[in-house]
Amino acid sequence: MGGFLLGILIVFYVLILPIVLLVDITRLRRRIDNIEKVIEKEPIIRQKTIESVVGTLENQEPAKTDVLQEKHPVNWEIELGRKYFYWIGIFIFLVGVALFLKYAFENKWFNEVIRIIIGIVSGTLFMYAGNRLINKYRQFSLGLFGIGIVIFYLSFFTANNFYHIIPYSISFFMMILITALCVVLTLAYDSIFLAFIALIGGFLTPCILGGPEISMLTAFFGLSSYLLLLNAGFLTINIFKPWRILPVFAMLFTYGLFYFWIYDFYNAQFFAGVISCISIFFFVYLVFILSRSGSRHSVKPLDFFLTVVNIFAYSGFVFYLVNSIAPDLKGISAVILAFILTFAVFVYRKKEYRDENIILLLLGASLILLTIAFPLYLKNTYITISWICEALLIFWLGLRIPSTFMRIFGYIVFILSICRFLGFDTHPQWTIYTLFNERFITGMCIVICLFLSSALSMKRMNILPEKEKRFPGLLAGIANILIFIILTIEVHDACRSIIRSRYIEQMILSISWALYAGILLSIGMIFKVKMARYFALIFLGLSILKVMFLDLFSAGKVYRIIVSIVTGAILIIVGFVYHRKKEI
Repeated sequence: MGGFLLGILIVFYVLILPIVLLVDITRLRRRIDNIEKVIEKEPIIRQKTIESVVGTLENQEPAKTDVLQEKHPVNWEIELGRKYFYWIGIFIFLVGVALFLKYAFENKWFNEVIRIIIGIVSGTLFMYAGNRLINKYRQFSLGLFGIGIVIFYLSFFTANNFYHIIPYSISFFMMILITALCVVLTLAYDSIFLAFIALIGGFLTPCILGGPEISMLTAFFGLSSYLLLLNAGFLTINIFKPWRILPVFAMLFTYGLFYFWIYDFYNAQFFAGVISCISIFFFVYLVFILSRSGSRHSVKPLDFFLTVVNIFAYSGFVFYLVNSIAPDLKGISAVILAFILTFAVFVYRKKEYRDENIILLLLGASLILLTIAFPLYLKNTYITISWICEALLIFWLGLRIPSTFMRIFGYIVFILSICRFLGFDTHPQWTIYTLFNERFITGMCIVICLFLSSALSMKRMNILPEKEKRFPGLLAGIANILIFIILTIEVHDACRSIIRSRYIEQMILSISWALYAGILLSIGMIFKVKMARYFALIFLGLSILKVMFLDLFSAGKVYRIIVSIVTGAILIIVGFVYHRKKEI
């Protein structure tokens, strides 16, 4: 009984099903021929009608020509039938075929060789049918091509991995041929659908085939060579077809395969070979991006995404690989990468057609790498000092070029430096050397750089946009607040290390606040800086509140007297100055 059913299935699958398809195709062709005989004169009539309509519209007012631009409503019935239901049907059909073959294999209806032959013959039939129908039923035929290619991939994968009846080299070569065939069909029929099938099948090939027992480094060289050919094919497609999504997926798959290989098999002795291969891919994609952006191709968001992923994925690989042999050289490697990107900018600027956004993106990436280099190479407060000096340099270049992008990046590095200082560099230092410890020097470097940036902005206020003209004052204000914070921290730690009395500590802190406010007020009066006077009044207000609600109630009698007299005297002097300076 089982043999009888097996014979029926084989006859149906190999003979009857193709015959049914051919009968349907013949019937469809006959119907099309009959329709063409009926309407063979219609093109002439339609042409005359169009000419008469155009002539009539030319004699009318221009506004009435908008009738020709009216969009036709989408026929969702046709869209669903032709596209969505069709692709869903292809998927379900493939699932059904897979389930049928699984059932047949489990019941041992066919031996291994027959199973592979059935797959190859089926794929060939689908490819043949797609080629025959491509001129009249494009979408339908592309689906048939896709089914055939998927069946080819599955057949050679199964023959190598499960049945071991085809050697690895032959299976690998056949999958390369299938991918090449799919690329040719993609260019011939202008189908991104076939391009994606080729892309997925091509990148899955080294993953699903069981390779021979060879050294890991040799396997990596083979993988890199294969991926280089594969990427060259898809980049070539992208030159002729405006499908920017293809290089993005190709690069993601490439770096993904490298990541998994390094995660599973990398050893420090493979460093030179691995980093050389990955560097080739980085430069290929960098050159591809820079060569595309010009008069012929406008830069799109996907191009920016491709650039960012290429730079930072490669940087991550470099840092990891360098760390495996010399951890202290990670900072230098970041500086080298920043130099490479900067050099690429100078080369790219010589192009006749260039995109300024790509230039800014590369410069931004190089600055980020330079910023990352300091914490990779330096330690502790030296990182903050290097960041703040870098921020000042970038900001100055942004004023000199001038470049809003450079100034914005400078502001970002300023913020990072301040956050790092307040979060990591303000830990307690129990020392009497208040003005000579690392924390104080780091804080004052930030303050000086902020004041210099504010002064430079004031001198070149004419080049700043209207929204940015308030930033110089903001930089100076942040510098004043940092001085206040640094003064508080240093006085607190110095008193704790010398006096160890909470009352004296609070008294000295209140007096120091009032003295700093007095000095700031004097500077504001002499140089007529309104913001300095505002901050002086704010700090005076804080010292008054502290004296009234904390010091007078918690300190001893002697300390209350001292802090009250000193603070009151400073406030009287401030009041006298304001009475004397009627116009400021």
